[in-house]
Amino acid sequence: MVVRKSRKHGGYIIVSGNHHYEFLRKHTKNTVAPCLVDQGKTSERVESLIHYFRKPNLPYEVPRVQRDRTSASSWSIIRKFLRQEPRFRQLSRTQQLKVLRLAIQYRKTTIQSMKAKVDGYLRTKKTG
Repeated sequence: MVVRKSRKHGGYIIVSGNHHYEFLRKHTKNTVAPCLVDQGKTSERVESLIHYFRKPNLPYEVPRVQRDRTSASSWSIIRKFLRQEPRFRQLSRTQQLKVLRLAIQYRKTTIQSMKAKVDGYLRTKKTG
């Protein structure tokens, strides 16, 4: 986690790695966590803020998805899919979300499709 010193409260503010903090708080009894203290200048903070707002967005036709909670591999799957499938724009917003959920939860989707494939093979083996 990256933290910076708060002048107002006298403590520290999490700059990056909030998900690590939440995990430690929910799943462990640790009272301390390893942190990196950001002691950069104000100009560096402004640059990081500008970088945060200039993160590459997906095209306008993609519904709003939380970028921070989505893995890089999911983003690459979504970008590749959008390049290869122009019919995506013809879908309604809810249909677009359902399709994109497959990319965001690609691990779960892959496991489910593998299980379905095994079920299909076992069914054909019993009948055949």
